[in-house]
Amino acid sequence: LKEVRDDTFQIVEVHSWSQVWKRLVSTPADQLKQNSWGNVAYAQLMHQPEVYRGRIVSVQGTARRARKVTVASGDHDLSDYWELWVDPTWGPAAPIVVCCPELPSNFPTGDTIRCPIECEGYFYKRWAYKAQDGVRTAPVLLAKILVATIPQPALPPPAATPAISGPWLAMACLTGLLGVGSACWAFGNRRSNHQPNESVPSDLIAPQPASTVTERFP
Repeated sequence: LKEVRDDTFQIVEVHSWSQVWKRLVSTPADQLKQNSWGNVAYAQLMHQPEVYRGRIVSVQGTARRARKVTVASGDHDLSDYWELWVDPTWGPAAPIVVCCPELPSNFPTGDTIRCPIECEGYFYKRWAYKAQDGVRTAPVLLAKILVATIPQPALPPPAATPAISGPWLAMACLTGLLGVGSACWAFGNRRSNHQPNESVPSDLIAPQPASTVTERFP
């Protein structure tokens, strides 16, 4: 990988890229994980690219962008790949660029995704790119995604209950009032039909108390 140059706008040096890419594609994922140097932080790749170049490393983070890169038809040693911009779990809010031969099933694509991933692959270089605030650099990995937490589609909202229009609402209220009135009338009529007709016997009427006169003394 002697032809690889850090801090350049060229992400692919054809011979070196092709060499690493073929090795990545032909290596099973479990073997990549077994031979990995383990989890590396963003700062390690940024400040020591010559130490990690061509080494298998593990990276965890959240993919924020996924787009397919189509190479020119004349580059027979290169093949199309997926480019992911990943916010690393250990590190600042700066991306690691992960280039993959394929994506897991149902993996989201676009510029506004959010998908946690774990990948194993070869560190390639520290790449320079143009950002909105100027030129920045990012580590580049040629890797396979081993674990991806695919976001589930949101459930559709429950169907809204149809609103009752004005005339139908008035009719429903009137029907309810008529029902309540009918029930009250039936109850009152029922009570009146069960009232006793006999008068109370005179001997059961309590005697009225005698009137009292208050005397005044001179």
